[in-house]
Amino acid sequence: MNKVERKKKIIIVCFLVVGIVSILFALKSGITIDLSSQTSGSGEFGIIEKELFEDTPNETNVIRSAEEILNEEYYPRYRLLKEVEGNFSPCGNIKRLYLLNDSRRHVGSSRDMLHLNKLLAYDEKQGKMVEVPFWEEYIDFEPILRKIIPLESKFGPWDGYFYVHDLNQNGVDEIIGFNLKASQIIPEIYEYQDGAFVEVLGYWDYSGQFARIKFPAARQIQIYGYGGELDEMLGYYPWKLYEWSEEERRYVVIEEGVVTELPGW
Repeated sequence: MNKVERKKKIIIVCFLVVGIVSILFALKSGITIDLSSQTSGSGEFGIIEKELFEDTPNETNVIRSAEEILNEEYYPRYRLLKEVEGNFSPCGNIKRLYLLNDSRRHVGSSRDMLHLNKLLAYDEKQGKMVEVPFWEEYIDFEPILRKIIPLESKFGPWDGYFYVHDLNQNGVDEIIGFNLKASQIIPEIYEYQDGAFVEVLGYWDYSGQFARIKFPAARQIQIYGYGGELDEMLGYYPWKLYEWSEEERRYVVIEEGVVTELPGW
């Protein structure tokens, strides 16, 4: 092979190599562009899908009204006795109480239709009911009312079930009721704390009843009992003085004693 032919072959090989490299480069560029387009397209689809999802309301987060909850979960078994307004939570979300009567507990007396069997508080921000662990018979007995009605001068009109008042002066109304069960009549106080209603007064007397309630100072409650004998002629009335404790977030006993005569209202 002479020099001229060898040169020709070298030139041909060089052209082939350049051609192959050019083809490979073109193929690589096409693949990159295609992948880029697909990535860009999927991103746009993701954005569109996200926007559609955000625009679609989540039914599980829909805030239900108090009336909807009562209709769906409590009626017709429970009957609404009345509604009570107030400020029952620190953030102001709970402004209304619903007093319900249970039709399954009617045993023949007309008074059965008046008893408070379930007490609910409506949280308007979360759209749910918070149950208050307080229930009682309707109070219309004259001997018991003589102990309760005088408190109207401090709490306002008695409604047959409980008073509503900010007794501890923390900006939240308390539910001040009287547990009437069997032969007992004991004062009870409930307040909304950390998502639930809790009892903040733990009064008890051996007689199962109280004789008188006084309020000697701000955030104080003084309760007189009968000491085991329901006879005002005996002249023996043990008393307990409670004061609101910010640390324990309840009324605690700070003093106890006995008197031979009940104080006036």
